[in-house]
Amino acid sequence: MSRPVNERNIPALDPEGALGRRAARAAVVARALYHRARAPGPALLASAALLCLLIGLLMLTFQVRTIFTSQLQQEYVALVLEAVERADAARGAVIAYWRSERDRTSADVRAGIISVSHTLIALSAIVFGVLISALGMYAKRNRQLAGISQEFEQVSLHDAMTGLPNRRKLFAALESAAAELAQGESDRRIAVLYIDLDGFKRVNDTHGHRIGDEFLIAVSRRFRQTVRNRDVVARIGGDEFAVLVREFASDTELAAIAQRIIAGVAETDATMNLSTVRASIGIASYPDRVTDYWRLVAAADDTMYTVKRNGKNNFAFAPLVD
Repeated sequence: MSRPVNERNIPALDPEGALGRRAARAAVVARALYHRARAPGPALLASAALLCLLIGLLMLTFQVRTIFTSQLQQEYVALVLEAVERADAARGAVIAYWRSERDRTSADVRAGIISVSHTLIALSAIVFGVLISALGMYAKRNRQLAGISQEFEQVSLHDAMTGLPNRRKLFAALESAAAELAQGESDRRIAVLYIDLDGFKRVNDTHGHRIGDEFLIAVSRRFRQTVRNRDVVARIGGDEFAVLVREFASDTELAAIAQRIIAGVAETDATMNLSTVRASIGIASYPDRVTDYWRLVAAADDTMYTVKRNGKNNFAFAPLVD
């Protein structure tokens, strides 16, 4: 007896092809039954029709399920694409946000750096200006100190009125000349001419100290013109002078210098219409007349007094060492 066909009897369609295979087997069975039947009857025709109907329903169910599955796949793909687009949009928004934050932070940092740079530049300019000012003041102070030092040295080593070296400068030059002599040739000699102006006190008493000072300045200039540049003309004090001759060939050369000095004093006296001042000169040399160069000035001074005792206005040599 045949079973009624309903939804419960219809097996579920397999999306992977199981329903198709069952329908094909049912068709094969139907064809076999048909060929076996020699005299088709109503029951057989009904069974065949029912079987065909079953096969059609199975195929329809398979097609419907395939359609629904394809639709679901399309909707799923659409949902996935939408989700991806939304994720991309969210990612783009996040990227845009952090990019804007980065730009804003970078702008703040740049503004801070520029502000700090301007501050540092201003401070550097101030410090540089202060340093330049300090260096300028330091250099100016050094120049002032150097000038003051030179002035002090000039005052301490030179005569204030005539500008000639003083006694201290003379002895320093004498020591330097003796050191050069010790290192040089053995036959070299140095000498000192000690000069005293005879009658100069009468100029001050008669014409006043102003005229006396003018005479000393003028005669000092003549002394300086009489000797060589490397020789030293010094004012010992009052009306006494000394000349350090650093090198000479013979006593004749020293005598010529003494004669020029005596002539210069007389010419200066005549120029100023004084007719009273003359020069007495004592000459001592080292090492032939003095064994110790420190005694050169004293020996020349003693010889000068010998000249004054013998009539003045002349020169004389210290005696030779035995």
